[in-house]
Amino acid sequence: MKRKLRGEEEAMGYWFIYSPNRWRDHGKEKLNGQDGIILGADTRATEGPVVADKNCEKIHYMAPNIYCYGLDRLAIIEALIDMVSSQLQLHRQSTTRESKVVTALTLLKTHLFGYQGHVSAALVLGGVGITGPHLHTIYPHGLTDTLPYVTMGSGSLAAMAMFESNYKESLSIS
Repeated sequence: MKRKLRGEEEAMGYWFIYSPNRWRDHGKEKLNGQDGIILGADTRATEGPVVADKNCEKIHYMAPNIYCYGLDRLAIIEALIDMVSSQLQLHRQSTTRESKVVTALTLLKTHLFGYQGHVSAALVLGGVGITGPHLHTIYPHGLTDTLPYVTMGSGSLAAMAMFESNYKESLSIS
């Protein structure tokens, strides 16, 4: 499941993703802790130096516990995410179990690897499964990273500097 954070964070496209099966009411929600993760993306779509759309959704639903956002070619990314999302839905219906984040990761990276980078879709995959929160980056040629925090895109260097200087395992959003 997901929920939007406060109003000013909603404009930037932040989502707190958690698994209702693992949710514990302890008064604080942890950033990439036991209960969930936060995905954030800007809402601008650009075509070169021109801002084509000031309010586009970049964080996409894949399963009730898995979301993904992409960089670069939005139409290609939406088609790829829709394809994998439908495969996850069929898998959930046939197994009657919650989708695993690693299943979505494998489907995405296998598809991208098959095209050897020509699909041009860089993705950040986040979700919460039975083993806890998962956060992955998937590069256009199918290479993946699994880290406690990730940044991708044009502002990734500045964002990474903030994460490296301020990130702690015990951060909360309250």
